[in-house]
Amino acid sequence: MSGGSLSLSKRFAFAAGTVVFAAAFVYLGTVLLRGSYAYYQFKVKSHAWAGRAWQEDPELGYAHVPGFRGIQTLAADLKVPVWIDERGFRIPSDGAAATRGDRPLVLAFGDSNTFGQGSRAEETYTFLVARELGGSAINAAVSGYGLLPMLLRARRLIPQYKPDVVLIGYAPGLEQRSMTGFSETRLAAIPIPYFYEASQGTLGIQEPLSESIVFDLGLDSYWPTEVGAGDFLSFLLLGAAPALIHRDYVNSYLWLARAVGCAKPPMSDGRTMTKLVMEEIALLASEHGGKPVVVSVGHGPDAADRHALMREIPELRVVNVRGRLEETLPVKSVEALRRAYYFWSGSPPVLVDFHYNPKAQRIIADGILVALGEQPRALADQP
Repeated sequence: MSGGSLSLSKRFAFAAGTVVFAAAFVYLGTVLLRGSYAYYQFKVKSHAWAGRAWQEDPELGYAHVPGFRGIQTLAADLKVPVWIDERGFRIPSDGAAATRGDRPLVLAFGDSNTFGQGSRAEETYTFLVARELGGSAINAAVSGYGLLPMLLRARRLIPQYKPDVVLIGYAPGLEQRSMTGFSETRLAAIPIPYFYEASQGTLGIQEPLSESIVFDLGLDSYWPTEVGAGDFLSFLLLGAAPALIHRDYVNSYLWLARAVGCAKPPMSDGRTMTKLVMEEIALLASEHGGKPVVVSVGHGPDAADRHALMREIPELRVVNVRGRLEETLPVKSVEALRRAYYFWSGSPPVLVDFHYNPKAQRIIADGILVALGEQPRALADQP
């Protein structure tokens, strides 16, 4: 061997180091690109939240920050106050009496559709139903929740409050959220619990497999700041990069934990999942004197199948939101429904959010009242 040549071990080490360096360089490049796009979304395209609305929860993955007071912006002319009480429930920003505990009590579980994204709390179907019944409301919905956190909250809150009416928001996507083990945002993967099949026809619950850091990064502070090089670098280095690296870690850790048997494989049968969850919530409601009502925003073959499945559950009422809204349209089409019941802004109008607007909320509330045996109130015609 000549004096200037490298040994085999050194050449291997050099090659391995080069590969590692190149992989790290490429990975950091993807972090830069993803962080840049996230910055663009924060500043230009996305909905903004003024204030920190969520925090980590060891059981549910995440939950509302008790006592939160903030603003959700869908567009420059669409800004909605969002208040959360000390129990973690959404309340009207004017302290309306609908939350004071009068009977009948309406308790709602669900995701952003039940939470009422884009609408004021008092404009959501939960509060409208309570108002028409002469009672009060607890809106326990949280944006991004799936069937599993809804069930966990129902197990705790229904025996605690013994509601007269239990509203259960539903869409087929709620099944998928309870199979993944994480909830993805623009930048982060928040570890959440998921269902696994413990035995034939029973649900097991896998707790969150790791902690989240996204709520401690202060990303909400970048919504109002002015666009600039310094702001971008701060966002990238202090917010986006740590969030994205942690996101990739969560995904890799979850895959590895399942691969080596440290975590159960998620349940893949969404139909059975929905049946078991709805049966348990309906039974809980009935045992504590409440009437359970599913408020389904799903549509298409899967939703129709789930509606038929849920209607077989004793005491459970089902409101088909899409069908009820379409009944009100002179021309029944997807575009007509979007124009009438989604959020639009600007001139000419631009679609800014696919959640149902206050007019749709009133029609949904009317459908719920009919399902409860009440006379329709023609709420859609009210201002």
